[in-house]
Amino acid sequence: MREKCTVRTRDGSAASSARAGRVVSADDFVMTKRETAEFAKLSQRTLERLHVLKKGPRRVKLGGSVRYLRSDVLDWLREGAAR
Repeated sequence: MREKCTVRTRDGSAASSARAGRVVSADDFVMTKRETAEFAKLSQRTLERLHVLKKGPRRVKLGGSVRYLRSDVLDWLREGAAR
């Protein structure tokens, strides 16, 4: 069963996404591919390549747009640093 959750975009507005069993904190926000690449100090192309290889941060589809939750990106960065 899918659970509906609400996350905040960078401008403070709410964005909803159906996510299976996922709890999102109220201070989490959604980043675009460009914002995520800048945050992680990667090119957008590298971020896309990592997704294809299933090695990148978790993505969320909002409508037809790909977005990243800041908490997922931080978790992914921490996992990489722990290796």
